[in-house]
Amino acid sequence: MERWQGSASTISATGVAIVTMLMAGQAWAAADAGAQPSDVRGPLLIAAGATTADYDGSRPAAAEEIVEDAYVTELTMPEAEAAAFLGGSCCELRHEPCGNEPHAPQFYVGGIIGASFATLALPPDDSINRSLFTAGGTLGMAFDRPLGALRLEVEGRGRDQVSETVTDTDLGFGITSTATDIWSTTVNLWRDFAPTDQIGVYVGGGIGGGGYRSVISGTGLAAGLFSGNDPVSAFAWQAGCGITYSLTPRATLDLGYRFFAIDESTAQGFDSLSGPFSYRTGFSASELLFTLRIYEPFRGWR
Repeated sequence: MERWQGSASTISATGVAIVTMLMAGQAWAAADAGAQPSDVRGPLLIAAGATTADYDGSRPAAAEEIVEDAYVTELTMPEAEAAAFLGGSCCELRHEPCGNEPHAPQFYVGGIIGASFATLALPPDDSINRSLFTAGGTLGMAFDRPLGALRLEVEGRGRDQVSETVTDTDLGFGITSTATDIWSTTVNLWRDFAPTDQIGVYVGGGIGGGGYRSVISGTGLAAGLFSGNDPVSAFAWQAGCGITYSLTPRATLDLGYRFFAIDESTAQGFDSLSGPFSYRTGFSASELLFTLRIYEPFRGWR
């Protein structure tokens, strides 16, 4: 009795080897006859007592190899074969999201700097063009879509002041018009397309509000004659496109173009000879912007 008990593991291993060799022979014979590998690997794996992680895709040479492999837990199996064998995906087995499955919406913050090539309407019927510095930031959410993402964000930016003096040489006086504290707040919708893992393009636009302080003053003979310091605000909008580059899975660099405009509005001034008067003013710009977006900024870096 003790003799049989002491040899139990040997008998068990031998039995597994015999059964495995028989079924392996049938399986490989079927494979040689033209059967698909997925039709024959299941019995071989089950007979050997292996799991999907035990199969390395190679044909065993002897019964000893099969018995050994039956108790090794870290051999590899191609993901596609494991999925076919179990009827599920390997990312589900690992409890990880699959690459072709949509990700949950991602929160992001962004910092913006750039150049604004601005046009400011001047009284009475003139305009000037200036290059200004602009900076701001964004808060947004990115939603996975086929071939890219849909981004919904709130953007706020400010710009340097722009100023110009218009002089009437015949009359010997002029008017200086200045726009200061130029601001804008827009809600933007962008559609990202990612042809590669790192490089992408996008297009979209936004609507909101913008404004500035319109300041006018007389020069030369008109010094002290004209004055004005009126804050104006109006509907603002922008449209644009750009190129993105993923520095890391959570950091993206964005080079974009915008056409931005604040609708024309009416500002108030004062003429010491005739009293209050009104004049038109408006702001528009072509802008080149650099943006750095950080996704999930409050989550620890991996």
